[in-house]
Amino acid sequence: MHFSHISVVGVVAAIALQSVCPSCLMAAEDETDLWRERFRTEAPRKWQEYRTHSDRFQGSESRVCSGRVGERPTYEKYTVEFKQNRALGCVLSRFENEGNRERKTDSMPQTLWAKNSHYKFELVQSGPKGLWLLTSREPAGTQSKSAADITSFDSVMASSNHAIALKTGHDQISSLLAHPEFKVIGVTRFDKNGTALVRVDIDFRPEHEDEIKYSWLRKGWLLFDPQRYWLLVEFDGNADRYGEVGTMHGSYEYETGAGGLPILKRKLVTFKGKEADGKPVDLTYDFQFNFTEGEAPESEFYLEAYSLLDAIAVEEAALAQFQAGMQPKKGKGLPTYLWVLIGAGVCVAMACGLYYLARRRRARVA
Repeated sequence: MHFSHISVVGVVAAIALQSVCPSCLMAAEDETDLWRERFRTEAPRKWQEYRTHSDRFQGSESRVCSGRVGERPTYEKYTVEFKQNRALGCVLSRFENEGNRERKTDSMPQTLWAKNSHYKFELVQSGPKGLWLLTSREPAGTQSKSAADITSFDSVMASSNHAIALKTGHDQISSLLAHPEFKVIGVTRFDKNGTALVRVDIDFRPEHEDEIKYSWLRKGWLLFDPQRYWLLVEFDGNADRYGEVGTMHGSYEYETGAGGLPILKRKLVTFKGKEADGKPVDLTYDFQFNFTEGEAPESEFYLEAYSLLDAIAVEEAALAQFQAGMQPKKGKGLPTYLWVLIGAGVCVAMACGLYYLARRRRARVA
């Protein structure tokens, strides 16, 4: 009798579990579907809403890349300062490469690109805190492959929107979602340190590596904060860096701006893997951001705002001095015209050298 009683209880329990478990599974599936639908519809709207703030960000981004590629240590630092005024179509960015400390390479000269509602231009600085040399000027609507086009709106947009992008700022999540080979595998709630986040599992297999600018992540997960514009909090997974296979991890740190707006303060991205020949690759990208929300006046996006070294004026002055130097003069020492030639040659050589360095730097960045 005792055993029969236990058997009856077991049968009743089994029947109860069979009736409860399907409902639990259905509830879990419903929750997953709910989060997937929220991610699909709510997240893009919140990212666009955040863009109304980030389009007004003024400030700077610095990036330090350190680690090893094969047996070679590497260290490079880049700094970008920018201003923007989207209402008037203005954007200005100043780029400085502090060089590779491990290779003892010289830093590149500062380069400034600007675009206002009438024209765009490029300046190269003649020396530390020196005058600016005008190297390019074109009407605002001109379509070309000049640096002023390449680094105007897109680059400033990338710098100010790292919070909704993976590594570079160009590979924004909204762009990835629009790619036919970017697959969302699952969307679930994820609690981290008492904060309710959303984990999105993805799989990305582009036919060509550069289809989305510098997007390395291939298969893994992304963590978003649905309470703060669905901004990224962390990501992790398998990655492909220029044919080098490895793993990639990213973390984001925010500060609270005016009105409670979350503003990205730091982003840390790591890549560990192997080169095609099996040599190890271990890199850390440390991004630091200093943003404030505001509006820059259009007057700061025109040539008149800068002290320029006018190459044409320098040439005309050198020619006038050369002609004056041809006249015979009393006294010892080199004739004046030779000093003029030497001075003009130095000016031209400096201008050509700075222009060459700027072009070489643009080629490396591209």
